[in-house]
Amino acid sequence: MQLFQLRPDLVHASYLLHFNSNSVLTGFKQIIIFRTSVRSPESPYICGMNCLIVDDNKLARTAMKQLASHVEQLHVLGECASALEAYNVLQKEKVDLLLLDIEMPGMSGLELTRNLGKKGPVIIFTTVKKDYAVEAFELNVADYLIKPVSP
Repeated sequence: MQLFQLRPDLVHASYLLHFNSNSVLTGFKQIIIFRTSVRSPESPYICGMNCLIVDDNKLARTAMKQLASHVEQLHVLGECASALEAYNVLQKEKVDLLLLDIEMPGMSGLELTRNLGKKGPVIIFTTVKKDYAVEAFELNVADYLIKPVSP
C-alpha cells in the first residue's frame, strides 16, 4: 500500500536522495544531476539549480549557504527569513530547489509547501526535530535534514 504519491519529476530522486549529516553535499549533487536532466529550458542556470534558503534563524541560513557554496552546480538565488517572504519570491523567480525550515513564525514550512502544491520546486526540509518527517514525506518533499547539518 502506497502511503503517498510521488511527484512525477521526483520518482527517481526519491531513490537517489539519502541525506544525513555526513553526506549532505553528495545529496545536493545527486539532486542537481537528476533535476538537470528534467529541467525546463527557461531557467538561466542550465548547468545547475537555482536554490532558495528559507529559515527564520540567520545562523542556520548562513550555514546552509556555506554548504551550498561547495556544490558548483548550485546557485543560491537568495535567502528568506520567513515562509511568506519565500512565497513572494517564488511567485517572481524560477527556483528549482527550496531548502526550507519547518518551524517559523507566521506561516510554517509545511504550510508553504501545501500552498505551493505540486507546481513548486524540489523541497528539502531542514529542521531540528524529527517529529514532522511523516507529514513532510506525505507532502512529497525530496528529503528531510536534521540540523545542524555539516559537510
